[in-house]
Amino acid sequence: MRKISKNLLFIVVTLMIVASSCGEKEEKILRLNIPKEEVEEFELLPDADYHLNGGKTSNQETIQEIVDQLNQIEFRSRRKEKEAVAGGICYTFIIKYKNKEQSKYHIYNGEIWMPDGSRQEIISQDYPNASYIADLLGIKRRAEFGRIWDPDKTGVKLEYFPLTEASEYGVTEDKEQIRTILDRLNMYSCLECQNYKSDYDSPTGYFTVTCEDGTVLKYEISGFYVHCPDGIWLERIDRSLRITSYLSQELGFRCTDPNVG
Repeated sequence: MRKISKNLLFIVVTLMIVASSCGEKEEKILRLNIPKEEVEEFELLPDADYHLNGGKTSNQETIQEIVDQLNQIEFRSRRKEKEAVAGGICYTFIIKYKNKEQSKYHIYNGEIWMPDGSRQEIISQDYPNASYIADLLGIKRRAEFGRIWDPDKTGVKLEYFPLTEASEYGVTEDKEQIRTILDRLNMYSCLECQNYKSDYDSPTGYFTVTCEDGTVLKYEISGFYVHCPDGIWLERIDRSLRITSYLSQELGFRCTDPNVG
């Protein structure tokens, strides 16, 4: 019995030492600690798949308010793979510094993906979502429907100008034909991109409409996007027909690439 008691005492002491050493290794709670005084620009990226607008700002007061909120997010090393949760907080932002360096972060369903590619688990119960940041940037995060042409206006001349070799110049001054063309373009389902499009490609062509009062309105075509005269970008959701291909049919000019915008 004496021998057994000594063995038990040894086991108990060993467990106490192990427990004590484990207690010393407390889990490290981390924060971003973004130096807000060194930030030159904050950018919230759009998400074309979900029709979400993006925006950016260089206003220091706005930047400091956003960074203050982001710096309060607490996180730790990710313990295990998390399943995607529908409707979770999800957005990507870029911090651009005055020394021209930049850092990209992605917040996704309770995780924060760091610039170095590592993923951390967010433990904060309350942290800023994309709508909050969008409000500070003065944009509507979710895109709204828009239209290419104002039906109250009357066009007297429509011209298409190619910027690639895939198509040619075309023109019409037939008011009825112009009205038909513009009404058809307004049938496309389009979403506003709020004066901002991060993945802008060079336009493949543009068309102008001369109004009765002599005003000339210019529309740039870039893939499934149209840059309107008021500065708004429209993303065409109905992609069954390309604008350039349609104009080539109506105006009778050559278009060799059916995939041009």
